[in-house]
Amino acid sequence: AGQDGFIVGHNLTIENIGKYEFYVTYSFERQIFTMNLIKTVLLTAGIVLTLLIGLITFFVTRRLIAPIKEAAIMAEKITSGELHERLTVNRKDEMGRLSNSFNDMTASLQSQISRLEKLSGLQQRFVSDVSHELRTPLTTIRMASQVLHAEREKFDPALARSAELLMNQIDRLDRKSTRLNSSHIPL
Repeated sequence: AGQDGFIVGHNLTIENIGKYEFYVTYSFERQIFTMNLIKTVLLTAGIVLTLLIGLITFFVTRRLIAPIKEAAIMAEKITSGELHERLTVNRKDEMGRLSNSFNDMTASLQSQISRLEKLSGLQQRFVSDVSHELRTPLTTIRMASQVLHAEREKFDPALARSAELLMNQIDRLDRKSTRLNSSHIPL
């Protein structure tokens, strides 16, 4: 009557009674209902599981990516010279250790830059002092060499050549001293 199922038939002989045809019918209605129910449950569970995995992936990824994004932003700030900036450390996992290491590295970098700036100032002061200290003796030596240079024609040739070389070397030293003094940037 339009239903799925099967019929099993068999000839049955009963003693003293006779032969009969015996038929048993089995309907698949319950099995089809059960199979449709299993298919619906599996499909629903698959969709729910897929959504659940998607949400878990989103939150886990967000939890992992957020500190990395914060570290990248902080690295850009430090690159632009904002050495006072530090990462917030509120975790005790690898990301917390990374944040601590990043902060320690930034503090060390800030300390090294400060030390180098102080050394640069000391270097500039030293160059300025040396340049200033050389000016007075150089002026005296220049005056003496000018006297010798002016009188070089009265000397023997070797001594006259020495007076010329002395004057040339003093001029060269004076030019270098002037360049050194002009390149000094006061603090």
